[in-house]
Amino acid sequence: MELVARFLSKNGFKPPRRVLATKRDAPDLCAEKKILLRASACINPRTIQTARSLSIIAACLTGAISVVALTGWVFHTQPLRIHPAIVALNPVTACCFILASVSLLLLQRRNPGKTRTLLGQMAAGLVLAIGGFKVFSLASGWDPSIDRWLFTAQLNELTDPSYRIAPKTAFCFLLGSSALLFLNSSSALVHRIAEIFSASVVAIALL
Repeated sequence: MELVARFLSKNGFKPPRRVLATKRDAPDLCAEKKILLRASACINPRTIQTARSLSIIAACLTGAISVVALTGWVFHTQPLRIHPAIVALNPVTACCFILASVSLLLLQRRNPGKTRTLLGQMAAGLVLAIGGFKVFSLASGWDPSIDRWLFTAQLNELTDPSYRIAPKTAFCFLLGSSALLFLNSSSALVHRIAEIFSASVVAIALL
């Protein structure tokens, strides 16, 4: 580019500033974006597609299970709502899983677009707010009964405390929704933080 600019200037032609700009003058990509470009170039496209397909399957499966559980609460169907061998799935928890699934489906594309990004971040933001609110209530000792915001009458009939949102579930909502909000960031550092949050969610879920 610099050689072309010199040749044109010798022949009396004055190209625009962006053509005359040398490598030193041109705004260089930040180091974080360079790292992202190098990393994406080293990853097999088939691997990326496989990971994207797995994320879609996981989101759809999680959303479907949560819809089934929420349907049990709506229609007072005990087998759909609480299985004898499984801890009760709180209605607010089910809604958070659905919101997180929708957010992942909207944001998992490379360039999701403004509308999809806005809707996906709004869904993740709601999960973040609920998870953060629950964690704050556990840490402060203040109980706003967030677990009973939905289907209050039915939940009041239950004596088993397992219907409440578990502390580690709330913390996973906090970390997972933050990772979703960071999903399409152009910063390598933010991507690394999102990866740490996602790995933390998996580790906590396995405990």
